[in-house]
Amino acid sequence: MPVAYGTGTRDAGSQLRALASRLVDAEYDNRTGRYMYHHTKTWGDPVMTSSDGRHHVAFADETKVWQAADGSGKQVTTQLEPQYPDQESRNYWQRNLKPRAAASATPAPDDMPLPPMDLAPLPSRRAQLNELLKVRFGAGAVSKEVSTVYGRYVVPRQTRAEILRVLADVPGFRWRGQVTDRVGRKGVAVTFDDREHNQQSLLIFDPSTGDLLAHERLTLSPIRMKAYQVILDTAWTDRLD
Repeated sequence: MPVAYGTGTRDAGSQLRALASRLVDAEYDNRTGRYMYHHTKTWGDPVMTSSDGRHHVAFADETKVWQAADGSGKQVTTQLEPQYPDQESRNYWQRNLKPRAAASATPAPDDMPLPPMDLAPLPSRRAQLNELLKVRFGAGAVSKEVSTVYGRYVVPRQTRAEILRVLADVPGFRWRGQVTDRVGRKGVAVTFDDREHNQQSLLIFDPSTGDLLAHERLTLSPIRMKAYQVILDTAWTDRLD
């Protein structure tokens, strides 16, 4: 089910700027470490639909990533139980998926080393952030890139504030006020309705630190979950565990 928010809506610009002006430190601010650490859970990436269009399954995983400035580190991914919109879809896919993918039991985590790669530093200036967040492509692209940035970097407070100000200047974001994310955390949300592609993007931010808590994508009609990610933890660390 989508995150619940009120039906009232208004332009998000002033609220995002106000949030940016009052941010406090996150737990990781003023700390250091060799590795950027992220713990996320993702549902609905990918989604499979049967050839007749009647049966759906959304895959889910839990991921922990440790990544140094040169891109090296490790990633541990655990496949979670697939999600089904109805019992008929569950029955269909449990008959037709490979045994491991259809199983309800959680399989062993997949532990994968990350080789060095070209990992660009996170910019802090407005022009560079506009480019990184693909502002020229509009609010739909920005929503996706904000989620990518917070899932890849440990974002310092000043940059978090600047990202909120970038969002405030992008036309189309609507303020949705206080919400509760999928794991029970209180946040504030903005949405963007992409009517051309029949899709809504929803971003949930921590109301104190401005950290991104979750990113959700929905179809607009009928309202149906497409994909959802929660960022459970972000930190600096010297340990790969």
